[in-house]
Amino acid sequence: KLCYLALTALSEEPVQQVPVQIAQNLRGWIRMLSFGIAAITIAPMAEEFVFRGILYPALRQRGWPRLAWFGTAILFALIHVNLMTFLPLFLFALVLVWLVEHTDGLVAPTIAHAVFNATNFVLVLNDAWFTQLWERLRERI
Repeated sequence: KLCYLALTALSEEPVQQVPVQIAQNLRGWIRMLSFGIAAITIAPMAEEFVFRGILYPALRQRGWPRLAWFGTAILFALIHVNLMTFLPLFLFALVLVWLVEHTDGLVAPTIAHAVFNATNFVLVLNDAWFTQLWERLRERI
């Protein structure tokens, strides 16, 4: 939300990520289930394998630990091709690298990534309900 407000203040038109746009337009439970499985299991496994399993250790082992941390986080945010989500995804990627460092493996960051995607998937599919809830809460305050 903060990124949305910042972009709006800079006279930029905030645009949802393409996968979010697709999820918002899904019709039928089979399509929703298929998309959910891809977003919640396949994407986190593939992205963690590439970014934290291959790129991060390769850069770190070559003696570039800062480039490994920040370079892979920036690249992770960039591949999602969305200005509005760049900063949150960059910060999230730093957390994922921290998890790799502190658990010495890919299980924890992959689970965190899956939970992150699952949370966003539920929020996107229930956007109207959450918007109404937010409006009701604002009226009471």
